[in-house]
Amino acid sequence: MRALVLTFLILVSGAGRADDAATTREVTAVVEAMAARWTAGERQTIVADFWDAEDPGVMYLAGEQPDWFVGAPAIAAYLGPRPNAPPSISSFAVSNIRVRPVAADVALAAWELDYQFQRGA
Repeated sequence: MRALVLTFLILVSGAGRADDAATTREVTAVVEAMAARWTAGERQTIVADFWDAEDPGVMYLAGEQPDWFVGAPAIAAYLGPRPNAPPSISSFAVSNIRVRPVAADVALAAWELDYQFQRGA
């Protein structure tokens, strides 16, 4: 299923980035690492490893949900293990990653997402 273009503000390390190419490499690596976790069925690790779980306003909008999940506990509960459910995503591929630094520690990133679901019982 060819999906949407995702856009996120991403905090990048280092103050006063002068090198847009370095910022693009850093953000691209994070986006690709998150995609690899989805494909591997390790979605519960995404919050702890890629998002600021200490931020009470961290948000996630799942494509199939009507509203945002707000706060790391709510997101982790949604993304956490589901003992009786088979993995639902078999491929989560990102492409055409575009990154634009907008401040010393902030970049705007957009990418195309192509994901495949497994058929379940």
